[in-house]
Amino acid sequence: MRKETAGTMIGNLSKIVVSLNIVLSLSVMAVPQILDSEPALAGDWRIEIVDSPGNVGMYPYLALDSNDHPHISYHDHTNEDLKYARWDGSSWNLEAVDTEGETGQRTSIDIDGNDHPHIAYHDEDDGDLKYAKWTGTNWSIEIVDSNGTTGFDKTIVLDSNEHPHIAYHDYINADLKYAKWTGTNWSIETVDSEGRVGEWSSMALDSNDYPHISYDARHKFSYARWTGSSWNIETVDLNAVWTSIALDSNDFPHVSYFDSLNISLKYAKWTGSGWNIETVDSSGQSVGWWSSIALDSHDCPRIAYYTEVPHLLRYAKWTGSNWTFEIVDDEYEASWWPSLALDNNNNPHIAYLHAGIAWDLRYATKTVVIENMPPVAIAEIDEEGEEGSPTRFNGSGSYDPEGGILAYSWDFDASVDSDGDGNYTNDMDATGATPTHIYSDNATYTITLRVIDDTGQWDIDTCVATVLNVPPTVELRVLPIQANVSLRIAGEKWHDVSVELYEDDILVAEGTLTRYPGSPNDQTLDLTQLLVGISNGYSAFIRYTPEDDPVNGQPNGANPCWIIMRFTDQEEVRLHHTFNVQHPETYVWEVDLTLAILPNSLTFEGVVFDPGADHLLFHWDFGDGTGFHKFHRNNGTFPVHIEETRSHLYPGSGTYIVTLTVEDDDGGSGHDTISIVIP
Repeated sequence: MRKETAGTMIGNLSKIVVSLNIVLSLSVMAVPQILDSEPALAGDWRIEIVDSPGNVGMYPYLALDSNDHPHISYHDHTNEDLKYARWDGSSWNLEAVDTEGETGQRTSIDIDGNDHPHIAYHDEDDGDLKYAKWTGTNWSIEIVDSNGTTGFDKTIVLDSNEHPHIAYHDYINADLKYAKWTGTNWSIETVDSEGRVGEWSSMALDSNDYPHISYDARHKFSYARWTGSSWNIETVDLNAVWTSIALDSNDFPHVSYFDSLNISLKYAKWTGSGWNIETVDSSGQSVGWWSSIALDSHDCPRIAYYTEVPHLLRYAKWTGSNWTFEIVDDEYEASWWPSLALDNNNNPHIAYLHAGIAWDLRYATKTVVIENMPPVAIAEIDEEGEEGSPTRFNGSGSYDPEGGILAYSWDFDASVDSDGDGNYTNDMDATGATPTHIYSDNATYTITLRVIDDTGQWDIDTCVATVLNVPPTVELRVLPIQANVSLRIAGEKWHDVSVELYEDDILVAEGTLTRYPGSPNDQTLDLTQLLVGISNGYSAFIRYTPEDDPVNGQPNGANPCWIIMRFTDQEEVRLHHTFNVQHPETYVWEVDLTLAILPNSLTFEGVVFDPGADHLLFHWDFGDGTGFHKFHRNNGTFPVHIEETRSHLYPGSGTYIVTLTVEDDDGGSGHDTISIVIP
């Protein structure tokens, strides 16, 4: 088994990075430094040693599982093994994954849906690219590519089917290569072979599981993207090494890298139409080694990187308007190969090699304590209503920055203090995100929404509802005339008559009346009580049948007969006919009662509806030059429903147009008309 000496490492790195002086101090006799075990205050960086016996922690790579627990793959230089560290929530679990020969260099790790690790790494003995995955019970290890010395500077990423994809550098052929597991075998292809390319590669998969790779191509920053059918390759910037890539929510690449000419940290972002490149940090000397980039939930970049002079592990964060910088580890020793990941709360987690007197694997994290922010109220109107109909409000666009539960309180009228506390905008007229409210009158109303989060913080927003007036609706009709109809007969005794009363040719009453001895006033036949509609026709058919009456000694007698109609106003109409025994032509009396009814007083009814709480003014026009006005005051109730009746006696025959017009107090009006024919 070949062991790598300090001199060999220095020689290798000096070949990779021209003009950079990298000094490694190795001592197998050194005792690793133990950090203070007391936790740092929330908001500070907490640094701990994960593994320290011997010289461990080279090429660390960090990934987070579904519980935001860190998993780290790394190289144990003392034993030349691939090692793996996992935080279980209370302690670190360390194990050697592959101990066969000199192995475990240039590691990369990803975590599947079962929180099982998948690790890609280089085997120095055989020069192979190897892949190890935890099955749940044991490690499964296989060779991915054994074509020469390969598997340097790699990234492993699992796709949506949890199949691994690996981008890596083929050292012998100086190519950028790409391997993916198809489900049955490894598919391997060369992405770029133009000169010495593929060093310090970094890969991410987009929403289609297509790879995007940033890499060093002859000290130029190159970018390769799989389109679905071919590789699209371009040079983004010159004098670039140590790239790190991440994709945002639009699948646009963001890349951090070291500018070897200006010895500074740079950042490139694809805008959709071109690359936006900027220098992030140029303070000190040789700033930006081995940068690692991650994007937060707002697609803002965070970058962990090393500065050679002074020896610092630094952390840069884009706030949305500017870059902020923090020192993570300021011990005057090297903090190499930082690997950054962000948890679900955008808290950073960094694994790195601390190369001091002895090497150790370190882990830094920072829980950013954010003061609870108040919620944001957004009051909107989904549908404006008219008076008396619902206006629909929507506060569902309101939110709490921390994702807390919101309570909603709506005040629907800023001019009314419904709870009497002196504050006109804090009345709780409704709760919930999407209430409705019915306004009693047309106006412009200011609505106040107050949202309260689960810590009691609140915010308000207002919106304005314009409620329109609705004019009253009017229905005019003539009420049926109530008439009691009776039949009276006088004259010769024992003669009788039969009567039939019709409404629109439909029999509604019938009877027989005999003239008995005594007063005719006591011998009246009450036929019926009619409800006479002016659009209906009424008639009576009376028959005189003296031939079958008892002999009364007066064969030449006569019988006067009256149809009597008595109305509710006590007015009475009598229709007269005389039956004569000697004149058969008088035996049948047919009479049109309608002509007798209409000249009497008619009663009109106006049925008025207004959905708002309006005052209403009634204007009656009877069509004969007379009219009537009445004001109905509203006490604030709604809707308004009024039934008003007016009786009117017309002066004579004719056709009269009756109109009822009703005006509300907001200028709206409605009317209805009816035609009356008086014979």
